[in-house]
Amino acid sequence: MNPIPSLRRWWAARDRREQWLVGTMCLMLATFAYAYGVLLPLNALGREASARYDRAAADVLRVREQAGALRAMRQSASTRPLDLATVRETLGDAGLADATHRLDGDEVEIELQDVEAAALFAWLERLRLAHSAAPTTLHVERRPAGVTARLRLPLQSVDPRAGAR
Repeated sequence: MNPIPSLRRWWAARDRREQWLVGTMCLMLATFAYAYGVLLPLNALGREASARYDRAAADVLRVREQAGALRAMRQSASTRPLDLATVRETLGDAGLADATHRLDGDEVEIELQDVEAAALFAWLERLRLAHSAAPTTLHVERRPAGVTARLRLPLQSVDPRAGAR
């Protein structure tokens, strides 16, 4: 059963003014359905996407600023070589005298076992502030009794005869 012929008969039986009225109502109903069924959800999705984009852009700016700060720190940080006596003295002053060290070319490798993290980082900060020195490599591992650290510091050229005195 095809409803179109009966619909055409119904439409033809309507007065011209009624046809305009029904057509206008159908157009308004379609506009309402389009606005609330399509445009409103798309608007909400657009606002959410815009908010996500704004957050991502802010994150990118923050990361770029932090990367720039790190680059500036790296460029301004001097890893000025130290002599072994200064390294031993500062370790002793920091209460880290039980560190083992091994000379490796123009660097000294220091290993600290089960020390307090605060003491280790205070010593590193003191080296940076007082001697403008920083480790070239640093590996810190947390253990139940404290932290274990392995680091390498640049050394001044050491005359082997000077150490034999």
